[in-house]
Amino acid sequence: MHSGDKFDIQYSFDLSSLGTNLCSLHYSSYTNNGNVASISNNVTGMSGRSQQFCYDALNRIQTAQTASTYSTGPSFCWAEAYTIDSVANLKAITQVTNNYNGSYVGCSEESGFSTTINSSNNQDALSCYDVAGNKVGASSGGSCSPLPTTYIYDAENRLISTGGETYTYDGDSNRVEKSGETLYWYGPTGEVLAETNTTGGDQNEYVFFAGNRTARVNSSGNVFYYFADNLGTSRVNVQDGSTPTLCYDADFYPYGGERTPYTNTCGQNYKFTGKERDSESGLDYFGARYDSSQYGRFMTPDEPLADQDAGDPQSWNLYTYVRNNPLLNTDEDGRACVQQKDGSWKDDASGGQTCADASDPSQRQVASAVVTPSRDELNLMMLQSVGENLSSPAQLADVARHGMEGAMIAEGVIELPSTVRGIYSGLKGLGALTEEWRVARALRPLDKMGHALKHLEEFKKLDPSLTREDVAKILTYVKENFSGTTGSFGSTEHVGQVAIGGKEVTVKVVASSSGNIKTGFVVQ
Repeated sequence: MHSGDKFDIQYSFDLSSLGTNLCSLHYSSYTNNGNVASISNNVTGMSGRSQQFCYDALNRIQTAQTASTYSTGPSFCWAEAYTIDSVANLKAITQVTNNYNGSYVGCSEESGFSTTINSSNNQDALSCYDVAGNKVGASSGGSCSPLPTTYIYDAENRLISTGGETYTYDGDSNRVEKSGETLYWYGPTGEVLAETNTTGGDQNEYVFFAGNRTARVNSSGNVFYYFADNLGTSRVNVQDGSTPTLCYDADFYPYGGERTPYTNTCGQNYKFTGKERDSESGLDYFGARYDSSQYGRFMTPDEPLADQDAGDPQSWNLYTYVRNNPLLNTDEDGRACVQQKDGSWKDDASGGQTCADASDPSQRQVASAVVTPSRDELNLMMLQSVGENLSSPAQLADVARHGMEGAMIAEGVIELPSTVRGIYSGLKGLGALTEEWRVARALRPLDKMGHALKHLEEFKKLDPSLTREDVAKILTYVKENFSGTTGSFGSTEHVGQVAIGGKEVTVKVVASSSGNIKTGFVVQ
């Protein structure tokens, strides 16, 4: 057995290695269904930090515990149980006391919680939510009147204020500034390459290799190297020098809670699955949404049908974190659960599989059928469900209001299985794929307007005559008239005219039921 001196972990996927006194669902012979059975810490003197995991029949985590008990390693030991209801709500995280005859009594766990769930919307009773389903704070004695303002959101459901900090986002919905103190500088594929103050003074620069954060250079020029686990969680930091020094060393609970670090002389913000953890709130910034490791769920709901599988009820909950299997699945940007494929952990655009695909036997042996994990899956699922019943351009427009990018599939820009291509062929036969319709398909909803100009080359594949000016005219028209508008439209529509390609094109803007301009617009 090898033994590293800074970071050395080893994974086992054999569920039969977990004894009957540990897991209620036990396997008598070698069983590897992809679930992580244990993580061994092979660093000298640290074997007590090794972890073991049990699952229920739906592959949801049930218990997690260390190899050490209170009597063998009181500074290392912990044991937790997870209560998950039939529709994927994590209702409780509690201390395990009965395993191994109570040998974990006295160990230290995270604070945990226990709550009830509103069955109509999957919102928890400990929290209060706004009309869009965003968590705005904790309830007071079970009351949400008046509504708390712990977490404040903008019209696009982005968190803009909490814990005394304010956040600013760019047109691509990337967080680019925090309270006038820190500016974030992004690379072409979405990684934060540098953090500066508002005058441009360096705070941190980051080095990536194969999409993974591998090093940080601080304002003093010191270099720190990241050592991460299979999920991308930064467990160890080592400071460079003539004698490399371990300066951060911590373990994490399954849903991302951090145990008190064993070493912490170079504190760092990028923790669970490599996402930034905000000290002011304890939340992890995933990009599209913020996740609470304390409660094991997202603060805001997922986009309906964006990452749901019609055959998997566990995927229908819009708050759940990665199907409640956080040792196997990840979420690249808060939009889609992604499962391991061929031993590598990748976002969907890199060839991994969404959890929806992975749960579909017809998709398990092929690369994911979508390119972006949310918008294209949304269109795919909607068209699969209603494609046979569509009979008019007006009905197609209704589909477009919920997502524009699916039309890229229709033009062959994105490859899909033959059955899906057949659905799109049927849609083309309706005669709705006119020039104006192609323009409509090229446009994203308002919360993605920044992407429209960014992906001009993709739009030109849809319609070679479409120019940057054409896209800009439509975006400018909508932004000037409707961007940031809330509460004034209700569920009504507004129709206006924009000159595109030498003729007048009708632009229809549709408000969401809550009054926010969220569902985008189409060109008719």
